Amino acid sequence: MKSSSKFGMRSLLVLIVTAGWLAGCVAPPAPPTGKIAPTQEVITVSAVEEAQKQVGFPILMPDWVPDGYALVSIRVITSPKQSIQIQYRKASSFLTRDLSVVEVWQPATQTPSLTPSKEAGTAKQVEVRGQPGILRAAFPGYRSVRWQEGNVQFIISGYESKETLLRIAESLSTNP
Repeated sequence: MKSSSKFGMRSLLVLIVTAGWLAGCVAPPAPPTGKIAPTQEVITVSAVEEAQKQVGFPILMPDWVPDGYALVSIRVITSPKQSIQIQYRKASSFLTRDLSVVEVWQPATQTPSLTPSKEAGTAKQVEVRGQPGILRAAFPGYRSVRWQEGNVQFIISGYESKETLLRIAESLSTNP
């Protein structure tokens, strides 16, 4: 049990670092509705309705995730950008796998480049929900897909195939 716990924490750390890197965190923007102070704060909530009260953009939840995954947390991050991290976990007797959906509010003037770079693994352009996006394979089996809709950047990451990540992306809605 102890080793799977360490692996789970390591996976979470990799996920958080990867999500921050993929989001291209820059100087904190003013919140879109002025509801959140620009101080750093992470709030874990038990329901998406609670999280929605903390941010000024509509939160999208996946209608579909692969079998075996269960929702384990919803975090509201207020700095350096307003964002939501939705964490799913699939546990087995051998390992724990995390799947993450991150939504980051981006002012139109800070829209990140969606051009693949040669940093941290392979990357290629893909279409996600009718928008240009980037599929990145950072290390064996771990992938992320990133795209922008309006002022919200989305990042879905985990130890899943390209097809699975894109299926999760296509299932995002405000009414899961």
